[in-house]
Amino acid sequence: MKTVKAAQIVTEDDVRRVYPAWTITRATTGPRLGELIATHPDIPGPIRSVTPDRLLRLLEGPELLRLRDRYGDRYWIRSKPTMWVATLKRNDGTEPTLIEDTPGELERRMLAPGLWGQRTPKPHRPA
Repeated sequence: MKTVKAAQIVTEDDVRRVYPAWTITRATTGPRLGELIATHPDIPGPIRSVTPDRLLRLLEGPELLRLRDRYGDRYWIRSKPTMWVATLKRNDGTEPTLIEDTPGELERRMLAPGLWGQRTPKPHRPA
């Protein structure tokens, strides 16, 4: 008998945690009362969804474009289903590749990347 994993329930707080740069509110008027509304000053128009899991998916594209617009001169930025990746375009002595679970964590790392090559090399084995 196969074990079936229960689907992970996505909440409004999960969306806020993954996309901290966005303002997430609920509609208090209009035909879709309670609809989730995501806004960001750098993105035109709000993004709307009835469910948090759908909003989480809808924000991925605009967030990727926002990060590329803001940090694209320094990093090549891409996302995969389970990670967000930024790779330096020019070596400047900082970490060449940053990998994080969420775009918010990736942006935090891009703002303050660690130094690269600061570890003391291990001694070589004698020949």
